[in-house]
Amino acid sequence: MSGPRWRATLAAVSLIVLGGVLGVTLDRVWFLPASMDSDGPVDAQAEMVASLQTELGLTPTQAGEIAAILRRYQEHVTQSWEGMRPGLRAAMDSAGAEIEAVLAPEQRERFRTWIREQHGSNGRMGPGREP
Repeated sequence: MSGPRWRATLAAVSLIVLGGVLGVTLDRVWFLPASMDSDGPVDAQAEMVASLQTELGLTPTQAGEIAAILRRYQEHVTQSWEGMRPGLRAAMDSAGAEIEAVLAPEQRERFRTWIREQHGSNGRMGPGREP
């Protein structure tokens, strides 16, 4: 493959993988904790505000204002995320399949283990395959 074309392909794959990582991170920070708790997104938001309070030294007023902002945008975030999820999953699966094609068999197994560690037992790689 020629130099510029190779770089463009690498950049595209990198963006897909980065998007997948960002999507999974958002899912785990914003949605996964919410789905595990009875209070849903409210608990995830409270955890996020508490974390920001610790990291940024928020005043109680700032923490309250940030919590209100998160509550105000929660439904929009939920709807947006649900709309993106199928396409994001397909892109991540395609990137995983292409990465596997580059790897030697023993590397593929280690890659699948890494995916499980990063994304949990339901993290998929390639069309319909479990790691």
